Amino acid sequence: MLLLGVGDVAASKRFYLDRGHPKAAVLRIEGALRHYPDSGQEGELMITLGETNLKLGNAARAKQLFERVAHEYGNTLQIRRAELFLDFIKHRYGDNPPDQAMQSMQPTNG
Repeated sequence: MLLLGVGDVAASKRFYLDRGHPKAAVLRIEGALRHYPDSGQEGELMITLGETNLKLGNAARAKQLFERVAHEYGNTLQIRRAELFLDFIKHRYGDNPPDQAMQSMQPTNG
């Protein structure tokens, strides 16, 4: 079985984000998590997925992913990174962060 390296997924994420296809980045990362559930890279993949969701404006989904890493996966560094993202989300959005789908239903100023 060929394992996809975290670096490959991260490069793929950057490729799609740089070309304006963030949903493709999410699909690529989710696919890696589905196809390689016991790769030992789940924590890092979930952090990458959380970062991508945060960039998409899906702060609630990102929060769920970072909480899962902090509680279920990861080594000390991954847990610390997840906690830093959770702190950022809490300071920026509060305890109940919105997702883009909810934001797009609200009128914008400008």
